[in-house]
Amino acid sequence: MSKFLPQSSLITPIGLIANSGLLVSAVFQINQTTTITLGLIAVISSFVLFYVETTKRKLVTIRTKAQLNTHWIESLSHVERAELRAYINELESETSKLQTRVSELDLQSRELLAQNNLLESNQERLSQHANQVAELFEEVNAITTLTSHIEGSTIKASDVSDITTEAVISTQNRTGELWGVIESIRVEMNSVTEAVQNLQGRSKAISNVNAIIDELSEQTNLLALNATIEAARAGSAGRGFAVVADEVRILALESTRATSNVAQEISQLKIDTDKAANELDAVLQRFTGLTERMSGYDDELKQLSQNNELTTSQIREITDAVKGQSHAAKRLTRSFENMMAHLEQMTKSPSHM
Repeated sequence: MSKFLPQSSLITPIGLIANSGLLVSAVFQINQTTTITLGLIAVISSFVLFYVETTKRKLVTIRTKAQLNTHWIESLSHVERAELRAYINELESETSKLQTRVSELDLQSRELLAQNNLLESNQERLSQHANQVAELFEEVNAITTLTSHIEGSTIKASDVSDITTEAVISTQNRTGELWGVIESIRVEMNSVTEAVQNLQGRSKAISNVNAIIDELSEQTNLLALNATIEAARAGSAGRGFAVVADEVRILALESTRATSNVAQEISQLKIDTDKAANELDAVLQRFTGLTERMSGYDDELKQLSQNNELTTSQIREITDAVKGQSHAAKRLTRSFENMMAHLEQMTKSPSHM
C-alpha cells in the first residue's frame, strides 16, 4: 500500500476524510517536487540553448575564416579538406538537432509548468471535493444501513402476510365446509317444517271428521230418545223396539264421549303442532339470520383475502425496491472504494518516479 493511503481507511467516512487530507498533502508535495524539477529543467535548457547558440556562432566563424584563409585550406590535402568539411557539416547538423531537442524540451517544460500551476490551483478544490465525497460516502453508509433494516422489516412483513394469507385460505375452506353443513340443516329443517304443516292439516281434517261424528251421535241420541218414547206409547208391542232404542241411545252417548275425548286430543295435538310450527319458524328465522351473517362473513373474508393479496404485492414491490436501493448503494460504495484506490495509485506512481 502507498504511504499516503492506509488500507484500513478506505472503507469508512473518517478514513476517506483522512485519505483526502493525505491525498492533498501528497499532491502538494508532488507539486513542490515538480516545480523544482521543472525549474531545474528550465535552467538546464537555458544553459544548453546558450551553449548551442555559442557553438553555432563559432561554427559560422570557423567557416568564415576558412573561406577567407584560402592559403591554409589549400595547404591541406584533398582528403583533409573533405574530412574538415564533413566534420563541420556534421557538427552543424548535430548542433541543429540539439537545438531542436532543447527547444522541444523547453516547450514541454513550460507546458508541464503550466499544468503544474493548474494542478496547484486546483489543490484546494480537490480537498473540498474529497471532503464532499467523504460526507456523501457517510450518507451512503447511513442509507445502506437503513435499507438493510427496512429490507429485514419488509421480509418479516412479507412472512406475516404469507401466514395471514394461509390463515385466510384455511378459514375460507372451513367456511365452505360450514356452508355445506348449513345447507344440509336447511334442507332438513324444510322437511321437518313441511311434515309439521302436513300434521296440522291432518289434525284439522280429523277435527272436521270428529265434529261430523259428534253431530251424528247427537242426532242418533235424539232419534233413540224419540224411539224410546214411541215404544213406550206402543205398550207391550214396543218393548223390544224400546230395548234396541235404548241400546242405540247408549251407543250414541258413548260415541259422544269418545268424540269429545278425540276432540280434546286433537285440540292438544293442534296446540302442540302449532307450538312446534312456531318454534320451527323461529328457528328458521334465526337460521336465516345466521345465513345472512355467514354470507357477510364470507364476503368480509373475500375482501380480506383481496386486501391481503394487495398488501403482499405492495410489500414485495417495496422489498424489491429496497433491495434495488441496497444494491445501488453497495455499487456506489464500491465505486467510491475503486475511486480511492485509483487516487491511491495516482499518488503511488509519482512517489516511485
